[in-house]
Amino acid sequence: MSITLTLNDRLTPYLRRASEKTMKRVSEAVERSGFQLANDARRLAPKDTSTLARSHTFRMVGPRRGRVFTNVDYARVQNDGFRGIQYVRPHHRRQTHAFGKKLTPPQRVQVRRYARRVDYRGTGYFDRAVDRQRPRFRRRVVRALRTGLKG
Repeated sequence: MSITLTLNDRLTPYLRRASEKTMKRVSEAVERSGFQLANDARRLAPKDTSTLARSHTFRMVGPRRGRVFTNVDYARVQNDGFRGIQYVRPHHRRQTHAFGKKLTPPQRVQVRRYARRVDYRGTGYFDRAVDRQRPRFRRRVVRALRTGLKG
């Protein structure tokens, strides 16, 4: 799951006549907004194990482009939700209780592959982070352009 921060086409005429210093300011505005978006996504992500929160990363992918992304497979499910059948792979589990009684020592049991119905309503954490940062991103870029084109 990722989002790319890029400038819209309405700013292209201004970028053509901008100096190197102005272009650097615009790049810094994109970079700052990207780091801010990644931080917001980390803060708003569900914190069961905090793996999802820690996975949000920002990288510049061009002179005026940045990408906020995560490499965690279940990020889209956490954000958008999921309704359907999920197949659970065979695995081992440690069983500590059986029939209401404690097992001493705990047993290692094999769980077979099975299907389960999932109806998970997503949290929308990434969408909220993007919505929160969108006006700030615009303000930073426009401010960088105005400052550069004035001087």
